[in-house]
Amino acid sequence: MNADDPRRGEIAELARLVPVPAGRELPAGRQQTLKYYFGFSQKSTDKKLVDDFNAAFRRLHKQGVIQQVLKAYKMDAVALE
Repeated sequence: MNADDPRRGEIAELARLVPVPAGRELPAGRQQTLKYYFGFSQKSTDKKLVDDFNAAFRRLHKQGVIQQVLKAYKMDAVALE
């Protein structure tokens, strides 16, 4: 999303209205495992973009950047497959 996106104000308003969980715990709780995925449209996304994204994500994961971001939200990174 860029600064000119008309939804920016709506998203900011929703973020203001949704309460932050006490102690920054995830609403799903620690007893559940959540998996997150990134999706790309096969019709409108160039394969090179996906390959570049995957390479950058793996590099950031190897450098520990992904783990630092997730740790800020009390989430754990998993090993890459």
